[in-house]
Order: sequence, then C-alpha cells, then structure tokens
Amino acid sequence: MRHAKTFEIVYDATFEGQNLADIAQKRNLKVLTTGLFTQKSPPKEIQNAAQFASVAFNLPINEVSNVQEFADGYYLIEVVEKVPAKIPELEAVANKVKEDVIKEKQDTKASSEASEFLAELKNGQTVASVSQKFKLAPKTTGFFKRDDSIPTMGSETEIARVAFKLSDQNPLPDEPIKGQKGYYVIERQEPALDGFEKEKAAIKERLLQQKMFKTTEAWLNRTKSESQISVEEGFWQS
Repeated sequence: MRHAKTFEIVYDATFEGQNLADIAQKRNLKVLTTGLFTQKSPPKEIQNAAQFASVAFNLPINEVSNVQEFADGYYLIEVVEKVPAKIPELEAVANKVKEDVIKEKQDTKASSEASEFLAELKNGQTVASVSQKFKLAPKTTGFFKRDDSIPTMGSETEIARVAFKLSDQNPLPDEPIKGQKGYYVIERQEPALDGFEKEKAAIKERLLQQKMFKTTEAWLNRTKSESQISVEEGFWQS
C-alpha cells in the first residue's frame, strides 16, 4: 500500500494545473475510472463504495478531493461528469414497479392479518385455535438468552427485545413484530411443571457439574498465580 504522503504530493500538484491522471501515472499509481453511478448504487469495484459515493457527490466537476483513506488504501477522487437526475420512462422500469407494488401489497396484507391474529389472542382465543383459522403452524422456540440466536428463528434482535419485555401479566406484545422474514405474533408461555419435575434431577446434576468445573478452574488459576518456581543450582538435564 502506498504511503499517504505520496497522495498528498499528487494532490498538491493538481493545484498547479497538472492533470490528476497524468500525475498519478508518472508516480505509478493506479488510475481507476468508474462509469456513472448514483448514491444508492455506488460503484461495486470500490470497497468503501458508500463512502466513496458520498465524497464524489459533494465534489464540483473537475475538482479533486482531499486524500481519502478507505479499507483498501488511499484515494484521490475527481468528478469529470455529472448527469442531472431524471424520472425514467415507465417502460424502462415497468417490471421493477410491478415487483415493488406486489411486495407492498403483500406486506400490507401480512401486517393486517398479523394484527387480526394478535387481536383474537387478546380476546381470549388460544394460539392453537387461531393458528388453525389462519392455516398456520405455530412454533415453540424453547429457552434463549437476550443476545442469543432464537431457536427455529435465527438472529432476530427486535423479536428478542420485545420478548424479554413480556411477563406473566402481559404475555402478548402490543402489536405484531416485523422480522426479517415477515410479521410475527409471539406469546410468552411458562414451561409445564410436570416436564420440569421429570427433568429436575438431570438439570440439578448439570448445574452441579458446571459449578464444580468453574470452582476447579478458579482454584487452578489461583494456584498458578500464587506458585513460585525455583531452580536448584547445579541441576541440569540434557
């Protein structure tokens, strides 16, 4: 990677009227020319594409930027052309518009049905009965920690955040939760006590083993930190 000082020298030379590309080539610096791009669709060949586009869109035409440090090295950016934004002809974006409309309608319908599902639960219906009405298969996640991936669902930060606010008195959220794959209605349920009684001995044994392991590990670490090593004079083993 070239040193930043080299780019600063090139940058200073542009103030003397020299062409940026010519100066860069003389110093064996790579000259990269992009095609036209937008801020929402920056050039893919740049690692820090969004940052690159932000700098470029704030430059007047034919003005060179300050030295920019990106993940893959240093850059000097010069804008040589700007094309005013325009509304494309409908024929050119018809398929994209159709896809967006379909997705928007699907999202609206999913949100509405999720709200209806939640309303019936709040009116006293069970998850099983409401799921049957909507032809859905409810899932139980099992236990998970606040920052863990949720079993059967994956990493869903918003769902986990809402779930940990639920309680025995308020087992249902105020509204459906929009996750990565759609809308979710969740309910906090206490585990069945009969299942706990069956597993109590095994759980107790696991917890005891974990505690013993941590205690032993702590004792070993303390012993190591307090140990002293001495070498007897004249003792050597080859």
